[in-house]
Amino acid sequence: MFFLKKIKTIVNQLISNFNLLPICFLLVLASLSAKVQVSAQQEIPTKGIFWKISGNGLEKPSYLLGTVHTPKGRDILDSIPSITLALDESEQFCMEIRIENDLQILKSRIRKLIDPPYLKPWPAPDTTYNDLLTVEQREKLLSLANGLAKELLNRNSRPLLIQSQLKLDLDSRCRDAKLYEGKDSLQVVEALNLGKYLVLDEFLCKMAEEKGKKIIGLETYEERQIILDSIKTFAPKVSYREEADFLIYYIENYEKLKLLEAQTIETIEQEYLKQNLTCKEKSASEFDLIQDLNFIQKRNELTVDRRNSLWMSRIPKLIHENSSFIAVGVNHLHGEKGLIVQIRNLGYTVERFEK
Repeated sequence: MFFLKKIKTIVNQLISNFNLLPICFLLVLASLSAKVQVSAQQEIPTKGIFWKISGNGLEKPSYLLGTVHTPKGRDILDSIPSITLALDESEQFCMEIRIENDLQILKSRIRKLIDPPYLKPWPAPDTTYNDLLTVEQREKLLSLANGLAKELLNRNSRPLLIQSQLKLDLDSRCRDAKLYEGKDSLQVVEALNLGKYLVLDEFLCKMAEEKGKKIIGLETYEERQIILDSIKTFAPKVSYREEADFLIYYIENYEKLKLLEAQTIETIEQEYLKQNLTCKEKSASEFDLIQDLNFIQKRNELTVDRRNSLWMSRIPKLIHENSSFIAVGVNHLHGEKGLIVQIRNLGYTVERFEK
């Protein structure tokens, strides 16, 4: 029960002291630990989320924007008007992954009820929620599950899968009951790609589409999923009983956990609007749910460093072929393996741009 006790300890600590930076269920990013040789004359930036790329044979400049994947991130457009002007000047828009491609493959996996490859099957065919939950707990779970969550429950899927779907369902009901009424979790994901709920990346993507610009994903869904799935192979093992306990704990404490998550997102957004490149790291590093340094290091290497390396194999060609506006998560810009330093190391001039 160590896993569940650890979560309860962290949640109680955060609730009792609101001066601490809260973090609960976000996939957090710890400080970069792998080191590369960087020129002593080159200062690694910690401020500035919008950068201009020029030189090294480029006929036209390209632009690099660090984003946060929340609607509030769009407020940065009011602080830095040059972002939309640069988008107008650019010939193509590059983002982490094309959301429509992401949704198409997600739909396919959900329709086929494909379990993520990192989750092993139940240890025995007769292991069911009747074995893991009390009658009251089962009734509570059944009362909340609908759509895909209910389907996963009926097919006896793992508790962690059901918890992730319940989170989508419960969050959608809290956000806008009328807008999400009657929708399952996949329809919720599609609905979030609309209007006021658009995150900064998708908002800029739609602007670029309306202007007739080419849209490019720096990675494919399959490439990203391989990395995300591989993270789980390094995570400390959790028993099926602990998974079930975690699911029930999440249901019983949803309101508290949702509040903590909201506070964490608000902290990140505030730091982002101050153009702090380490906004995600600072709000997360102290309260990582999995206090395993080897796992934290490996996770960061996979989610940030490896993806940066993949993108850097494509960015030089893209910016030489066409003037490009590149929008990726702000955590991909910072550090010795961040995109700013890596692009500079190839001989390009990368300078903060706020005109």
